[in-house]
Amino acid sequence: KCIKAGVPSIVSSHMLETMAKADGEATRAEISDIVNATLDGCDCTMLEHETLGGNAIACIQKMQDTILETEQMINYRRWSRELITQMSIPSDVANVTAISACTAAMVSAASAIIVLTITGKTARLITKFRPECPVVIVSPNAHTVHQCLLLRGASPILVRDKSDNWQKNIDLSIESGLQFIHQSAIIHKYPATVVAVMGYKE
Repeated sequence: KCIKAGVPSIVSSHMLETMAKADGEATRAEISDIVNATLDGCDCTMLEHETLGGNAIACIQKMQDTILETEQMINYRRWSRELITQMSIPSDVANVTAISACTAAMVSAASAIIVLTITGKTARLITKFRPECPVVIVSPNAHTVHQCLLLRGASPILVRDKSDNWQKNIDLSIESGLQFIHQSAIIHKYPATVVAVMGYKE
């Protein structure tokens, strides 16, 4: 329901409680909880008191390794198609824009999607359709960037407007997104295709 509504979901329930102690090891049940949460499509998994003890880094690393390994089993292309076909017709402009961006990325085998957004709405809708490539969100709004950290498969970055010229700010934002992609090694093979999309405020 959260995925269809485009609402970020967080799973937090003492997921690695046995690792809270310095010498603790994750149980099979705990690993299964993380795997199932990832397969079910949650946007975030959250650790609680596990990060307060002397084993905090190990807990975070175990969570990350488990999620990354689980994501290798997910057929994002099929998942994205299913979510798109479940949309009601007619749909609003924002959803159509998000679907178009995800479809373009799928058909062109794009390595990333760059989303320019102020409120974060377009970014939330694009990640809702679970594209198989990473989504780089570029926004001049710090609050939006913080909120978008919750979105699955998204890497938000803050880029302040540097000009009074609207078109120049768009060009600078896309360039910043491309620089981030290059510096963070999101793309491993060149030449590569990147889809850029911009939201609009109604």
